[in-house]
Amino acid sequence: SIQFLSQYPGEKEFLMPPFSCLEVCGRPRLERAGAAGGELVVVPLRVNVNLKVSTVEELTERRKRLHLAMVKNLREEFLREAAAALAALRAAAGDGALVGA
Repeated sequence: SIQFLSQYPGEKEFLMPPFSCLEVCGRPRLERAGAAGGELVVVPLRVNVNLKVSTVEELTERRKRLHLAMVKNLREEFLREAAAALAALRAAAGDGALVGA
């Protein structure tokens, strides 16, 4: 029990697995609470665990692979464009277009 961690005496605390969410599983109902007779809405819930979600480590590794692939593509694109620009400069130099520049 982790009740001793509760901020409010008399309350129960529950631990839920990672990547879990609460799912409404019934109709809300109105109940009277406490000696003062206050009203509160009670919504029946159940814990639903998503077992297909990626872990933080898996997400980090996937992002790393994407970044490395992006850097590789940018490098290849730069080399192609630089080679084309160099070929254009050499062609221009061969035609004498760069004389007096």
